Amino acid sequence: MYIFLGKKTKDTLINIGSGKDMKITDYARLIMKKFDCDLKIKFDKTKKDGTPRKVLEVKLAKKYGWKPKVPLNEGLKITIQDFIENHNILYGK
Repeated sequence: MYIFLGKKTKDTLINIGSGKDMKITDYARLIMKKFDCDLKIKFDKTKKDGTPRKVLEVKLAKKYGWKPKVPLNEGLKITIQDFIENHNILYGK
């Protein structure tokens, strides 16, 4: 994120991410795996599908010199560890 500090950009919103298409259910399964739990994913059939897949367009970020340095799996591990150590309301912290 620091790559954008001090740079003049005409863009106010710049997506960062892997740029790879992934199903929302795959994200959910990846997170469950990190927490070592196996939950059933249920879909509310009364609601519209919304966004069944998610991909962030990263061309603009790359234009300013950004590139992903951490794979999704590793970034998720780091994020979860930070949450557990510093922000985890589930365990009374």
